[in-house]
Amino acid sequence: MYKFLKSIFVAGLCIILVGCSNSRSFSLTEEEINGFIADNNINNIAVEMIDDMAVVLFSEKSAVGFHILYKDRNGSIQDQSVFGITSNDVPVFISGSSTMHPFVTVIINDDEMLKSASSVEVTFSDGSKISKKFSGKGIIIPYENKGIGNMFYFYVVIYDKEDNVIYHSGMAD
Repeated sequence: MYKFLKSIFVAGLCIILVGCSNSRSFSLTEEEINGFIADNNINNIAVEMIDDMAVVLFSEKSAVGFHILYKDRNGSIQDQSVFGITSNDVPVFISGSSTMHPFVTVIINDDEMLKSASSVEVTFSDGSKISKKFSGKGIIIPYENKGIGNMFYFYVVIYDKEDNVIYHSGMAD
């Protein structure tokens, strides 16, 4: 009886493993992301992989925003874009997503601020803080604690090289 149950257990595991091995990866490659950017003439300023999706941050003359790229079940690249109208009166454009794979995007529109910006710190609604170094006009900051659900940002602080606050914005402002 023990051998019979063991055989059924092993057979069941084999069926599960075969089923899992037939599933395709839906991750985007760097070539696919670069191809999408080129094909759609996107002026990208940052790209960040978050799990199996890519966030492409862009800035044009009158619009800024991001594309969320992912593959559907057929392996085709899908795009969800979010954009806003930019103005010289708005020194920093903050956006992002609070659902599924939360992230915050920050684009600096002010040339003087951009010259002195060194890092960005985002405080999320659960109190966690994530910092990243600035390396261009914009940055994407993913929320790192997976599986919690919706996560909003409370504060975004931009620091200069001496860690002085040069910009502060938040839900409480």
